[in-house]
Amino acid sequence: NTTQHVTRMASMSDAWAHDYSDLSPGTTSSMSPPPVVCIAHAPAVRKTQMILHALIRKQEYSARTVAITASALRNNPADYTAFAVRRLCLTQARDTHVSNLARMLEEEFAFTGDFVEMFPKNYQLWGHRRWLADTFAISDSNGKSEEDTQQCLLDEMAFAHVAIEDDNKNYHAWSHRAYFLQKAANVLPSAAADRMFQAEMAYTARLLDVDNSNNSAWNARHLAVTLLFESATTSHDTDEAQARVDAAMASETAFALARLEVDPSNEAVWSYITDLVAPADDELARVPWRAHAAHAAAAAAATLDALASALVNKDDGKTAANALEYRLHRACQASSRAENAENAREACEDARAACKSLERVDGAMRAGLWRFRRECI
Repeated sequence: NTTQHVTRMASMSDAWAHDYSDLSPGTTSSMSPPPVVCIAHAPAVRKTQMILHALIRKQEYSARTVAITASALRNNPADYTAFAVRRLCLTQARDTHVSNLARMLEEEFAFTGDFVEMFPKNYQLWGHRRWLADTFAISDSNGKSEEDTQQCLLDEMAFAHVAIEDDNKNYHAWSHRAYFLQKAANVLPSAAADRMFQAEMAYTARLLDVDNSNNSAWNARHLAVTLLFESATTSHDTDEAQARVDAAMASETAFALARLEVDPSNEAVWSYITDLVAPADDELARVPWRAHAAHAAAAAAATLDALASALVNKDDGKTAANALEYRLHRACQASSRAENAENAREACEDARAACKSLERVDGAMRAGLWRFRRECI
Protein backbone atom coordinates (compact mmCIF):
# COMPACT_ATOMS: atom_id res chain seq x y z
CA ASN A 1 0.00 0.00 0.00
CA THR A 2 2.78 2.42 0.90
CA THR A 3 4.48 1.81 -2.44
CA GLN A 4 1.21 2.50 -4.27
CA HIS A 5 0.72 5.77 -2.36
CA VAL A 6 4.27 6.92 -3.10
CA THR A 7 3.79 6.09 -6.78
CA ARG A 8 0.53 8.06 -6.98
CA MET A 9 2.06 11.02 -5.14
CA ALA A 10 5.13 10.99 -7.40
CA SER A 11 3.02 10.90 -10.54
CA MET A 12 0.85 13.79 -9.35
CA SER A 13 2.36 17.18 -10.26
CA ASP A 14 5.84 15.73 -10.75
CA ALA A 15 8.19 18.55 -9.73
CA TRP A 16 10.90 17.70 -12.22
CA ALA A 17 8.57 17.82 -15.21
CA HIS A 18 8.74 21.63 -14.88
CA ASP A 19 11.46 24.03 -15.94
CA TYR A 20 13.13 26.08 -13.18
CA SER A 21 16.06 27.39 -15.21
CA ASP A 22 14.83 30.99 -14.93
CA LEU A 23 15.23 30.94 -11.15
CA SER A 24 18.27 31.85 -9.09
CA PRO A 25 17.90 29.39 -6.22
CA GLY A 26 20.94 30.76 -4.38
CA THR A 27 22.23 29.01 -1.28
CA THR A 28 20.97 28.38 2.22
CA SER A 29 22.38 31.78 3.23
CA SER A 30 19.91 33.47 0.84
CA MET A 31 16.90 32.01 2.66
CA SER A 32 14.75 34.49 4.57
CA PRO A 33 15.34 34.45 7.42
CA PRO A 34 18.70 32.65 7.10
CA PRO A 35 18.89 29.43 9.14
CA VAL A 36 20.79 29.55 12.43
CA VAL A 37 22.29 26.13 11.72
CA CYS A 38 22.42 24.63 8.23
CA ILE A 39 21.11 21.05 8.18
CA ALA A 40 23.23 18.63 6.16
CA HIS A 41 20.51 17.70 3.69
CA ALA A 42 21.09 15.37 0.77
CA PRO A 43 21.81 17.35 -2.44
CA ALA A 44 18.38 16.55 -3.96
CA VAL A 45 16.58 17.73 -0.81
CA ARG A 46 18.66 20.92 -0.68
CA LYS A 47 17.92 21.61 -4.36
CA THR A 48 14.17 21.26 -3.75
CA GLN A 49 14.31 23.65 -0.81
CA MET A 50 16.31 26.26 -2.72
CA ILE A 51 13.87 26.19 -5.66
CA LEU A 52 10.91 26.45 -3.29
CA HIS A 53 12.39 29.47 -1.51
CA ALA A 54 13.23 31.10 -4.83
CA LEU A 55 9.58 30.78 -5.87
CA ILE A 56 8.45 32.18 -2.52
CA ARG A 57 10.72 35.21 -2.97
CA LYS A 58 9.27 35.66 -6.44
CA GLN A 59 5.73 35.32 -5.01
CA GLU A 60 4.90 32.87 -7.76
CA TYR A 61 2.01 30.54 -6.96
CA SER A 62 1.82 28.55 -10.19
CA ALA A 63 1.56 24.89 -11.16
CA ARG A 64 5.32 24.45 -10.83
CA THR A 65 5.15 25.90 -7.31
CA VAL A 66 2.53 23.32 -6.37
CA ALA A 67 4.73 20.65 -7.92
CA ILE A 68 7.85 21.63 -6.00
CA THR A 69 5.91 21.68 -2.71
CA ALA A 70 4.86 18.09 -3.44
CA SER A 71 8.52 17.20 -3.80
CA ALA A 72 9.34 19.02 -0.56
CA LEU A 73 6.59 17.14 1.25
CA ARG A 74 7.81 13.81 -0.02
CA ASN A 75 11.15 14.74 1.55
CA ASN A 76 9.58 16.01 4.79
CA PRO A 77 5.85 15.32 5.32
CA ALA A 78 5.76 17.84 8.20
CA ASP A 79 7.11 20.77 6.13
CA TYR A 80 4.77 23.54 7.31
CA THR A 81 6.13 26.01 4.76
CA ALA A 82 5.30 23.68 1.87
CA PHE A 83 1.73 23.25 3.10
CA ALA A 84 1.37 27.01 3.57
CA VAL A 85 2.56 27.66 0.02
CA ARG A 86 0.08 25.11 -1.34
CA ARG A 87 -2.67 27.03 0.44
CA LEU A 88 -1.48 30.28 -1.16
CA CYS A 89 -1.51 28.62 -4.58
CA LEU A 90 -5.08 27.41 -4.15
CA THR A 91 -6.28 30.72 -2.73
CA GLN A 92 -4.77 32.67 -5.61
CA ALA A 93 -6.27 30.24 -8.13
CA ARG A 94 -9.69 30.85 -6.60
CA ASP A 95 -9.28 34.63 -6.42
CA THR A 96 -8.10 34.88 -10.02
CA HIS A 97 -10.85 32.54 -11.25
CA VAL A 98 -8.54 30.08 -13.00
CA SER A 99 -10.40 27.65 -15.24
CA ASN A 100 -8.91 24.47 -13.77
CA LEU A 101 -9.62 25.22 -10.08
CA ALA A 102 -12.00 22.26 -9.79
CA ARG A 103 -9.29 19.91 -11.03
CA MET A 104 -6.72 21.48 -8.68
CA LEU A 105 -9.05 20.89 -5.72
CA GLU A 106 -9.76 17.32 -6.79
CA GLU A 107 -6.03 16.65 -6.93
CA GLU A 108 -5.45 18.34 -3.55
CA PHE A 109 -8.11 16.23 -1.84
CA ALA A 110 -6.55 13.12 -3.39
CA PHE A 111 -3.07 14.28 -2.34
CA THR A 112 -4.11 14.76 1.30
CA GLY A 113 -6.00 11.46 1.26
CA ASP A 114 -2.91 9.54 0.17
CA PHE A 115 -0.76 11.43 2.64
CA VAL A 116 -3.03 10.67 5.61
CA GLU A 117 -2.92 6.97 4.85
CA MET A 118 0.87 7.12 4.92
CA PHE A 119 1.25 9.55 7.84
CA PRO A 120 -1.93 9.34 9.95
CA LYS A 121 -0.52 11.39 12.86
CA ASN A 122 0.90 14.36 11.01
CA TYR A 123 -0.27 17.65 12.59
CA GLN A 124 0.46 19.81 9.55
CA LEU A 125 -1.32 17.42 7.21
CA TRP A 126 -4.55 17.24 9.21
CA GLY A 127 -4.57 21.02 9.59
CA HIS A 128 -4.14 21.42 5.84
CA ARG A 129 -6.94 18.97 5.08
CA ARG A 130 -9.24 20.79 7.52
CA TRP A 131 -8.47 24.14 5.87
CA LEU A 132 -9.00 22.65 2.42
CA ALA A 133 -12.42 21.17 3.19
CA ASP A 134 -13.59 24.14 5.23
CA THR A 135 -12.45 26.80 2.74
CA PHE A 136 -13.47 25.22 -0.54
CA ALA A 137 -16.12 22.61 0.24
CA ILE A 138 -18.11 24.12 3.11
CA SER A 139 -17.55 27.82 3.81
CA ASP A 140 -17.49 28.66 0.09
CA SER A 141 -21.20 27.98 -0.34
CA ASN A 142 -21.45 29.72 -3.73
CA GLY A 143 -23.88 27.66 -5.78
CA LYS A 144 -24.07 24.86 -3.19
CA SER A 145 -27.34 23.49 -1.89
CA GLU A 146 -27.96 22.48 1.71
CA GLU A 147 -27.60 18.85 0.60
CA ASP A 148 -24.22 19.61 -0.98
CA THR A 149 -22.94 21.25 2.20
CA GLN A 150 -24.18 18.38 4.35
CA GLN A 151 -22.53 15.86 2.03
CA CYS A 152 -19.22 17.72 2.32
CA LEU A 153 -19.46 17.50 6.11
CA LEU A 154 -20.29 13.80 5.93
CA ASP A 155 -17.38 13.22 3.56
CA GLU A 156 -14.94 14.71 6.10
CA MET A 157 -16.45 12.65 8.92
CA ALA A 158 -15.97 9.55 6.75
CA PHE A 159 -12.43 10.65 5.89
CA ALA A 160 -11.55 10.74 9.60
CA HIS A 161 -13.31 7.42 10.17
CA VAL A 162 -10.82 5.66 7.87
CA ALA A 163 -7.97 6.73 10.16
CA ILE A 164 -9.98 5.80 13.28
CA GLU A 165 -10.56 2.32 11.91
CA ASP A 166 -6.82 1.86 11.80
CA ASP A 167 -6.27 3.42 15.24
CA ASN A 168 -9.42 4.13 17.24
CA LYS A 169 -7.60 6.60 19.48
CA ASN A 170 -6.03 8.72 16.73
CA TYR A 171 -6.29 12.19 18.25
CA HIS A 172 -5.97 13.97 14.89
CA ALA A 173 -8.83 12.03 13.30
CA TRP A 174 -11.11 12.56 16.30
CA SER A 175 -10.31 16.30 16.29
CA HIS A 176 -11.17 16.39 12.58
CA ARG A 177 -14.57 14.82 13.25
CA ALA A 178 -15.18 17.19 16.17
CA TYR A 179 -14.36 20.24 14.05
CA PHE A 180 -16.82 19.34 11.30
CA LEU A 181 -19.49 18.24 13.75
CA GLN A 182 -19.32 21.69 15.33
CA LYS A 183 -19.31 23.18 11.86
CA ALA A 184 -22.61 21.43 11.18
CA ALA A 185 -24.16 23.36 14.06
CA ASN A 186 -23.20 26.61 12.34
CA VAL A 187 -23.96 25.93 8.68
CA LEU A 188 -26.89 23.50 8.64
CA PRO A 189 -30.54 23.94 9.63
CA SER A 190 -31.18 22.56 13.12
CA ALA A 191 -32.99 19.41 11.91
CA ALA A 192 -30.14 18.42 9.59
CA ALA A 193 -27.53 19.23 12.24
CA ASP A 194 -29.43 17.19 14.83
CA ARG A 195 -29.34 14.16 12.52
CA MET A 196 -25.56 14.49 12.33
CA PHE A 197 -25.27 14.75 16.13
CA GLN A 198 -27.44 11.65 16.56
CA ALA A 199 -25.39 9.80 13.95
CA GLU A 200 -22.23 10.63 15.89
CA MET A 201 -23.80 9.24 19.07
CA ALA A 202 -24.65 6.03 17.24
CA TYR A 203 -21.10 5.91 15.86
CA THR A 204 -19.50 6.29 19.29
CA ALA A 205 -21.88 3.69 20.74
CA ARG A 206 -20.62 1.14 18.21
CA LEU A 207 -17.01 1.90 19.11
CA LEU A 208 -17.79 1.68 22.82
CA ASP A 209 -19.33 -1.74 22.24
CA VAL A 210 -15.86 -2.79 21.11
CA ASP A 211 -13.89 -0.91 23.78
CA ASN A 212 -15.85 0.62 26.65
CA SER A 213 -12.70 2.39 27.87
CA ASN A 214 -12.12 4.32 24.64
CA ASN A 215 -11.67 7.83 26.05
CA SER A 216 -11.67 9.31 22.55
CA ALA A 217 -15.12 7.87 21.85
CA TRP A 218 -16.46 9.13 25.17
CA ASN A 219 -15.11 12.63 24.45
CA ALA A 220 -16.67 12.60 20.99
CA ARG A 221 -19.98 11.45 22.45
CA HIS A 222 -19.88 14.24 25.03
CA LEU A 223 -19.49 16.80 22.24
CA ALA A 224 -22.34 15.30 20.22
CA VAL A 225 -24.66 15.24 23.24
CA THR A 226 -23.75 18.81 24.17
CA LEU A 227 -24.44 20.02 20.63
CA LEU A 228 -27.76 18.18 20.64
CA PHE A 229 -28.77 19.82 23.93
CA GLU A 230 -27.69 23.25 22.70
CA SER A 231 -29.68 22.77 19.51
CA ALA A 232 -32.78 21.80 21.50
CA THR A 233 -32.60 24.91 23.68
CA THR A 234 -31.84 27.45 20.95
CA SER A 235 -34.00 26.23 18.08
CA HIS A 236 -37.34 25.57 19.80
CA ASP A 237 -39.83 27.23 22.14
CA THR A 238 -39.43 26.73 25.89
CA ASP A 239 -41.91 23.87 26.31
CA GLU A 240 -40.59 21.93 23.34
CA ALA A 241 -37.00 22.57 24.41
CA GLN A 242 -37.81 21.24 27.88
CA ALA A 243 -39.39 18.09 26.48
CA ARG A 244 -36.54 17.46 24.06
CA VAL A 245 -33.83 17.98 26.67
CA ASP A 246 -35.66 15.82 29.23
CA ALA A 247 -35.96 12.97 26.73
CA ALA A 248 -32.35 13.28 25.58
CA MET A 249 -31.00 13.49 29.15
CA ALA A 250 -33.03 10.47 30.28
CA SER A 251 -31.82 8.45 27.29
CA GLU A 252 -28.19 9.46 27.67
CA THR A 253 -27.95 8.92 31.42
CA ALA A 254 -29.55 5.50 30.99
CA PHE A 255 -26.92 4.71 28.34
CA ALA A 256 -24.05 5.80 30.61
CA LEU A 257 -25.42 4.08 33.72
CA ALA A 258 -25.79 0.83 31.80
CA ARG A 259 -22.13 1.07 30.73
CA LEU A 260 -21.10 1.88 34.29
CA GLU A 261 -22.92 -1.12 35.73
CA VAL A 262 -21.11 -3.38 33.24
CA ASP A 263 -17.69 -1.98 34.17
CA PRO A 264 -17.68 0.21 37.30
CA SER A 265 -13.87 0.30 37.25
CA ASN A 266 -13.98 2.36 34.02
CA GLU A 267 -12.89 5.89 34.92
CA ALA A 268 -13.95 7.26 31.52
CA VAL A 269 -17.62 6.48 32.18
CA TRP A 270 -17.51 8.03 35.65
CA SER A 271 -16.04 11.24 34.23
CA TYR A 272 -18.62 11.32 31.45
CA ILE A 273 -21.69 10.85 33.59
CA THR A 274 -20.40 13.09 36.40
CA ASP A 275 -20.33 16.02 34.00
CA LEU A 276 -23.61 14.99 32.41
CA VAL A 277 -25.55 15.24 35.68
CA ALA A 278 -23.80 18.40 36.96
CA PRO A 279 -26.30 20.89 38.47
CA ALA A 280 -27.21 23.96 36.43
CA ASP A 281 -25.44 26.31 38.87
CA ASP A 282 -22.16 24.36 38.93
CA GLU A 283 -19.44 26.97 38.35
CA LEU A 284 -17.50 24.65 36.03
CA ALA A 285 -20.51 23.56 33.98
CA ARG A 286 -22.67 26.65 33.70
CA VAL A 287 -24.23 26.56 30.23
CA PRO A 288 -27.81 27.48 29.22
CA TRP A 289 -29.07 24.00 28.37
CA ARG A 290 -28.39 22.71 31.89
CA ALA A 291 -31.29 24.77 33.25
CA HIS A 292 -33.65 22.79 31.02
CA ALA A 293 -31.97 19.51 32.02
CA ALA A 294 -32.03 20.14 35.77
CA HIS A 295 -34.90 17.79 36.64
CA ALA A 296 -33.70 14.86 34.54
CA ALA A 297 -30.10 15.42 35.68
CA ALA A 298 -31.13 15.43 39.34
CA ALA A 299 -32.98 12.13 38.91
CA ALA A 300 -29.96 10.56 37.22
CA ALA A 301 -27.65 11.97 39.91
CA ALA A 302 -29.77 10.31 42.60
CA THR A 303 -29.41 6.96 40.83
CA LEU A 304 -25.67 7.52 40.49
CA ASP A 305 -25.37 8.49 44.16
CA ALA A 306 -26.99 5.20 45.16
CA LEU A 307 -24.71 3.23 42.83
CA ALA A 308 -21.61 4.98 44.19
CA SER A 309 -22.66 4.24 47.78
CA ALA A 310 -22.99 0.55 46.90
CA LEU A 311 -19.55 0.46 45.26
CA VAL A 312 -17.32 2.28 47.74
CA ASN A 313 -16.56 -0.94 49.63
CA LYS A 314 -15.90 -3.13 46.59
CA ASP A 315 -12.82 -5.31 46.73
CA ASP A 316 -11.83 -3.99 43.32
CA GLY A 317 -9.72 -1.00 44.35
CA LYS A 318 -10.23 0.88 41.08
CA THR A 319 -14.01 0.58 41.32
CA ALA A 320 -14.01 1.78 44.93
CA ALA A 321 -11.68 4.67 44.06
CA ASN A 322 -13.92 5.80 41.20
CA ALA A 323 -16.99 5.71 43.45
CA LEU A 324 -15.19 7.61 46.21
CA GLU A 325 -13.91 10.26 43.79
CA TYR A 326 -17.49 10.74 42.62
CA ARG A 327 -18.67 11.10 46.22
CA LEU A 328 -15.90 13.61 46.88
CA HIS A 329 -16.97 15.59 43.82
CA ARG A 330 -20.61 15.59 44.92
CA ALA A 331 -19.70 16.60 48.48
CA CYS A 332 -17.66 19.54 47.17
CA GLN A 333 -20.59 20.58 44.99
CA ALA A 334 -22.93 20.38 47.98
CA SER A 335 -20.56 22.46 50.09
CA SER A 336 -20.34 25.25 47.52
CA ARG A 337 -24.14 25.30 47.12
CA ALA A 338 -25.07 24.93 50.80
CA GLU A 339 -27.84 27.24 51.98
CA ASN A 340 -26.58 27.45 55.56
CA ALA A 341 -23.50 26.81 57.68
CA GLU A 342 -24.78 23.48 59.00
CA ASN A 343 -25.30 22.05 55.53
CA ALA A 344 -21.88 23.31 54.47
CA ARG A 345 -20.25 21.68 57.51
CA GLU A 346 -21.89 18.32 56.80
CA ALA A 347 -20.82 18.46 53.15
CA CYS A 348 -17.24 19.22 54.18
CA GLU A 349 -17.25 16.28 56.59
CA ASP A 350 -18.43 14.01 53.78
CA ALA A 351 -15.67 15.33 51.52
CA ARG A 352 -12.99 14.77 54.16
CA ALA A 353 -14.27 11.25 54.79
CA ALA A 354 -14.08 10.48 51.06
CA CYS A 355 -10.49 11.75 50.93
CA LYS A 356 -9.58 9.65 53.97
CA SER A 357 -10.97 6.55 52.30
CA LEU A 358 -9.17 7.40 49.07
CA GLU A 359 -5.86 7.58 50.96
CA ARG A 360 -6.44 3.94 51.85
CA VAL A 361 -8.01 2.63 48.64
CA ASP A 362 -6.02 4.67 46.10
CA GLY A 363 -2.92 5.23 48.19
CA ALA A 364 -0.29 3.32 46.28
CA MET A 365 0.40 6.27 44.00
CA ARG A 366 -1.81 9.12 45.20
CA ALA A 367 -1.96 9.01 49.00
CA GLY A 368 -0.22 12.38 49.20
CA LEU A 369 -2.75 13.93 46.80
CA TRP A 370 -5.75 12.80 48.82
CA ARG A 371 -4.11 13.88 52.08
CA PHE A 372 -3.50 17.31 50.60
CA ARG A 373 -7.10 17.52 49.33
CA ARG A 374 -8.41 16.55 52.76
CA GLU A 375 -6.29 19.17 54.50
CA CYS A 376 -7.50 21.86 52.10
CA ILE A 377 -11.21 21.25 52.80
